[in-house]
Amino acid sequence: MPRPDVSAERIPQILQAALRVFARKGFVATRMQDIAAEADLSVGILYHYFENKEALVGALLEEFFLPDLTRLEQLSQGQGSARERLWQYVAADWFAEADLAPLSLELRTLSERYPIIHAQLQDYERRYLEILTEMVAMAMTSGELRPADPQVVALTLLSWYDGMLENLPRAFSPREDATWQRVLRQSFDLLFDGLAHPG
Repeated sequence: MPRPDVSAERIPQILQAALRVFARKGFVATRMQDIAAEADLSVGILYHYFENKEALVGALLEEFFLPDLTRLEQLSQGQGSARERLWQYVAADWFAEADLAPLSLELRTLSERYPIIHAQLQDYERRYLEILTEMVAMAMTSGELRPADPQVVALTLLSWYDGMLENLPRAFSPREDATWQRVLRQSFDLLFDGLAHPG
């Protein structure tokens, strides 16, 4: 009988622990010892799986970005208007991403000093933009959206999403999910009303 793959259980455990510690303390302040303690592992075991903090962050990015890209790609090929499908994506993911927004901003700032992390972020953003651009182009072809450069529209949508992650919590604090949901939907609809094909 084959042995169970311990790494299949341990790696997600370590990544979840790392995410919690990074979210509390930030990337710079977090030590490998902090992550080991959070994961209830020895530091030696942690280093067995990840040689340093940068390698751990690289695995963490892969763990969260790939499912995100997969969801967006599935929605891009689904039924219904681009507006409806993109709102499904926003409604499903935005609040979870808002919780991690400070960490995400820190990692983007620090990525210039860590080539591997920088390359992963760039690849994720390139692929994300490609999927969104294709989705926008199809919506223009169908007459849902007004004619424009699809990539420029995709960049506009990304800028709206990232801008809301950064600014909505500042403008409406303390957090009230119902208020945030209302404002998010209103701003989304305003954006799409402007992008919609006239008539």
